[in-house]
Amino acid sequence: MDREQKPLRMLYLSTARIPSEKAHAYQIVKMCEAFARQEADVTLLYQKRDNSAWTQDIHDVFAYYGVRVPFAMKQLFCFELPFLGERMARLQFYAGIVCYLAAAVCFIIFRRKSIDVIYCRDKFSLMVLGVLTAIVRIPVFYEAHDFPQSLVWLQFLFFQQTNGVIVLTEQLKNRFLQRGLPAEKIMVAHDAVDLEQFENNKKKVLNVRALLKIPPEAFLSG
Repeated sequence: MDREQKPLRMLYLSTARIPSEKAHAYQIVKMCEAFARQEADVTLLYQKRDNSAWTQDIHDVFAYYGVRVPFAMKQLFCFELPFLGERMARLQFYAGIVCYLAAAVCFIIFRRKSIDVIYCRDKFSLMVLGVLTAIVRIPVFYEAHDFPQSLVWLQFLFFQQTNGVIVLTEQLKNRFLQRGLPAEKIMVAHDAVDLEQFENNKKKVLNVRALLKIPPEAFLSG
């Protein structure tokens, strides 16, 4: 009898502040849920940072983002330097990034036997993983939402070290190809939406259309 296939153990590395009012944090959490829906054993590794005033009271991240298939979430400590003030906010941001990534490297090295693949979408994680992958031998995949605007040669050096780059559009794929990234390393996966979250709204719209005697398929211009 064949042994039962074990789920893919995925580590999603992110420098984002979670929970957050930013759209990219929502996309990261929903991507982790999507991988979990495919029966992957997902762990989201993110940095512990102070939230904005209106998100500090959010204690249930899954409820906040409408997650129905949960996954593991692991916070890593990073330095907070509030005494620097707003005038040195950039320095504080980069200090936190460096601290987080150092902790992430230690986490990956010590847990490498329990990680099958690493996934990320920010350039800071990409650069660290580009170096680390040669040491720990764990496949790395990067999700590109745009074309690099700075240190392009350096980022493409790290792109070459990954096992694959996921881009959102054919146009973005072409730009990566023109820069020399092999076609076999690039996969196009268009942005998507969690349709289940809109089911109730869809029913309400159909009810209103029926009340107003508007055909369900009729297009209404603004």
